[in-house]
Amino acid sequence: MKRIILLIALIGIIGISYAKEYHPLELEWKYPIRADDVAVLDIDKDGFKEVYVSSYSKRDSCIYILDEIGNLERRNCIPRYSNPLYPHAEEEITLIYVDDLENDGILDVIAASKIIGTAVNVNKIYGIRREYEPGIGYRYRRKWDFTPGSTVTSIYSEDVDNDGTKEIIASSIDFNVYVLNKWGGLEKKYSLKSGVWDVHSARFFNISNPVIVAGSLDGVSLIEYNDTKWTYPTNSRVFDVFASDLGFVGEILALTDSDYVYLINSKGMRRWNKRISNLVDSLTGDLNNDGTIEIIIATNNKLLFLNDEGDIELEYGIDDKIIKIRIYDGKLYVCCENGLYVFKSNTDYFINKNAERLYEIAYQYYIQGIYDNARRYAEIAKKFFSEIGNEDGIKRCEFIISSSTTVTTIANREDIADSYLEKAKEYFSNDNYKDAEFYANMALDIYVEVGSEKAIECHKFLIKVREKIREENRKVANQYYEMAVEFLNANEFENATIYVKRAKDIYSNINDTFGIQECNSLMSEIIRKSSLSQADEFYSMAEEYYDLGMYENASTYAEIAREIYDKVNYSSAVKKCEFIIDMSNKHISAAQYLRIANEFFERGEYENATEYAKKAKDIYSELKDFDKVAECDSLISSIESRKIGSLILNAAIVFFIVSVAVVLFIVFWKGGKYKKPKKAEKSGMEVENTKLKSQDNAELK
Repeated sequence: MKRIILLIALIGIIGISYAKEYHPLELEWKYPIRADDVAVLDIDKDGFKEVYVSSYSKRDSCIYILDEIGNLERRNCIPRYSNPLYPHAEEEITLIYVDDLENDGILDVIAASKIIGTAVNVNKIYGIRREYEPGIGYRYRRKWDFTPGSTVTSIYSEDVDNDGTKEIIASSIDFNVYVLNKWGGLEKKYSLKSGVWDVHSARFFNISNPVIVAGSLDGVSLIEYNDTKWTYPTNSRVFDVFASDLGFVGEILALTDSDYVYLINSKGMRRWNKRISNLVDSLTGDLNNDGTIEIIIATNNKLLFLNDEGDIELEYGIDDKIIKIRIYDGKLYVCCENGLYVFKSNTDYFINKNAERLYEIAYQYYIQGIYDNARRYAEIAKKFFSEIGNEDGIKRCEFIISSSTTVTTIANREDIADSYLEKAKEYFSNDNYKDAEFYANMALDIYVEVGSEKAIECHKFLIKVREKIREENRKVANQYYEMAVEFLNANEFENATIYVKRAKDIYSNINDTFGIQECNSLMSEIIRKSSLSQADEFYSMAEEYYDLGMYENASTYAEIAREIYDKVNYSSAVKKCEFIIDMSNKHISAAQYLRIANEFFERGEYENATEYAKKAKDIYSELKDFDKVAECDSLISSIESRKIGSLILNAAIVFFIVSVAVVLFIVFWKGGKYKKPKKAEKSGMEVENTKLKSQDNAELK
């Protein structure tokens, strides 16, 4: 640590030639998990927003819910709902989109999946809600599913029919854009001429309903509620679209496979297109809450800020592979392979940028001899430089203010340039290279402005000065690099990252390729060691939760640790995590089986209750959790007792019913026997009458 302090002191001495740099973004926090998408919502309307991070993988696709400062609150993985229907196929969740569609405080999750197997190729969209169940808590329940014709490529939500509830908009490579209601019913289907790869929606001031923008193999299409209005051809697949009311005029950003960024207006007319390599994502938004809309383009590992004409004004590097970018509440959320990065705008950067613009105007007026204007702009620039403590900027402005005169003849201006060159040489001899550069540069600009031949001599001297500055800056960069190494060895990863980035910035400014490569290698090692440290912390938390019997949390943190260990190829640690995940999942499954068994028991479904109680017991026996085994045995005994009681009751009921039936039978049988003699007597009288009639007939004969 003493060595680090000495290095800082040394840099304070030799680093005077290195000007302070202002970056547009400041990292607020990072969460180390693969982030494919992100949404920031206040679902429960408590005034505190949650960050919902979607993370996809073949193993599990999950939602990580973080608080506003990056602490994990819970994790929920999306079940493979269709697996039981296709036993010879495998289902993979490929997209997750979250929102509160009805603004009712209930989280809606829209997930897309692909099911592939023997003679099976099915795609699904699921509607899932996080609902509360008394006695159980919050659970994710599938409410509906929809089957598109092919792979779902993107999902978005917007109230496209203005009924107060958002609809789900989904694109597919089956050439269609689907609009589904909150129950999963098909409201609209728009068919394009090729596969659709992305959709977005926005409200344009001159169109009553929100529009849908689709990117396809043909280009960019604008869809109003009842019809496709136009398609702008791009001659290349459009894989990303973003619609916004940019500058109170509907504008659409589109990215293509041919590395072009298009800005298209709401009428389907191209404003501009620019070629940028390695495109990933795009958006527009007010990042620094100043009322100005920024155009931000993400490439593989850079954020590019474009002006209204599509020119790159600045860029910001990310030491990770970017997947998606989002703006919420003036903050930039960058989804990457190794983490979610949350940035806030650095207001000092934008103030300094404005001050430099004003200073440049003052400087140009000064070298042209228009001193009143030079002094006026320099005073305004100085005010902004002072606001952020930019001493170098203040010094430059004060020089223009103090040296501005009304003398404007060429001879006098050349004399001024001569005096500046002499000052520059004096500073150079005293090893004050920064001030030497300032005065030499000023002299050169005046020489060029007045057409003096002394410009050549001055330019040669300026090259000599800048070479010295380059050497001094290299020394500062080397010291920063050494400090980064020291911090890394002390496991102070945040400070190590700060200083290696400072070193890299200087190496980049002086075009030192070797230094840049060394910084990149050191940054990789910092990320690796930092990731291992984070993974160790998550694994420790998983162990603690496991010991406390909080198996859901144990599984969550072990899963995060496992993914980090896997990325750095730490196989033995991966196995340790998988053990906790496996054991935790068994505990979770056993607890679910036991809960279901109790539910069946309370409903009197004893066969089902016994089946699930035995499943729970088998798992608890494997886990050697004998208390839970005893609880299962107790439940099974209670089930058997209820069964016996139920059999006795049923037997009594049957005996009663049979007894009643026998009694009734006897009563009716006896009653029938009593009535039969009456019928016999009646028959006998009829026979007697017949006999008498026969006798009378005989006598008559």
